[in-house]
Amino acid sequence: MNIGFLSSGDTQSKQAWSGSSYYIGKQLEKNCGKVIHLGPMKGNPMFWGKVGNKILQKLASRHFNFVHNFSLARKFAKFFQPKIDSGNFDVIVAVASSTELSLIETKIPIVSINDITSYLAQEYYPEYSRLTVNSRRVHHKIEQMSLAKSRLLLYSSEWAANSARTHYKLPKTRIECVPFGANIDDEDIPNRSVIQTKNQSDTCNLLFVGVDWERKGGQIAFETLLALLKRSINTTLTVCGCIPPQQFRHKNLNIIPFLNKNSPTEKKMFAELFLDSSFFILPTRQDAYGIVFCEAGAYGVPSITTNTGGVTEIVHNGINGYALDPSANAEEYADVIERIWTNTDEYKQLVLQTRQQFEEKYNWDAWGRKAGRLIGEIL
Repeated sequence: MNIGFLSSGDTQSKQAWSGSSYYIGKQLEKNCGKVIHLGPMKGNPMFWGKVGNKILQKLASRHFNFVHNFSLARKFAKFFQPKIDSGNFDVIVAVASSTELSLIETKIPIVSINDITSYLAQEYYPEYSRLTVNSRRVHHKIEQMSLAKSRLLLYSSEWAANSARTHYKLPKTRIECVPFGANIDDEDIPNRSVIQTKNQSDTCNLLFVGVDWERKGGQIAFETLLALLKRSINTTLTVCGCIPPQQFRHKNLNIIPFLNKNSPTEKKMFAELFLDSSFFILPTRQDAYGIVFCEAGAYGVPSITTNTGGVTEIVHNGINGYALDPSANAEEYADVIERIWTNTDEYKQLVLQTRQQFEEKYNWDAWGRKAGRLIGEIL
């Protein structure tokens, strides 16, 4: 099988789409056939769209969607159409590429992979509310055009898959939920025995990983640290990926602004953060999925998070963590952590179940087996 792998980003780089497109490409090679990477598109095709967006912000305090518009779609079509026409492909697989696909014309079966629909994005993420009315309309139109061209739609969560079924009235037989895996190379995943023999330490080490302190619920994570300390539970919080505002400082708070997983040294540090952690805490306000929960699972670290978006596709209460109501405050997060942490048997069982969930569901091999079967069925 010859697969045209379509994305304007670099699908051979772990930096594109948080690395997910890289791992998807590897699984397509493993489970389907030969993968030909059709991108990346050189230069900066979104440059003028970004310029227009900045001008609009200054003049009208509104936003232009420089990712989803027909000017960009025409550039993508001009770049990708000749490659598709001359490629002798059995299938085209597109990752988060509704704009790239929207003006493509081909009879080759298309598989679209994504973690959200345009409808959900506009209703869920606050920044979309600042788009102009026309930008919102064009975004939906581009999505509708790309979905109509796709013979198979693979979403990372039922939350997103149900949106495609409901809001775009597409045949249910064309839509499947296939959860993404942890963006960790196989050789870097700790052996199961490491998790099984891990002893509960005297300190409850909380880990928060995210680049957006506010959207990921950093304040609640910090206040949870304080709440647990007030309950005489020896607790630390490590924040990785951002620098919290100055008012969030404490001697038990460790801040790591950034780790580059493409660096062997920093990748090892990232792994050690999880191995040394008792809980992964991410009281996120919005998340379409959450690859990082899968990564926590690889290290047997239970997740304490929010029931929002596609998060509960991964985190299941009492199985591999807890997803609290979006209205939950730090005291409620502390209640959950204290109850589990002070019951050694319950905590150990949760750790083992967390790793088991990763091994069974939330790894890229599991994604590849199911996606490969579904792709084979449409050909």
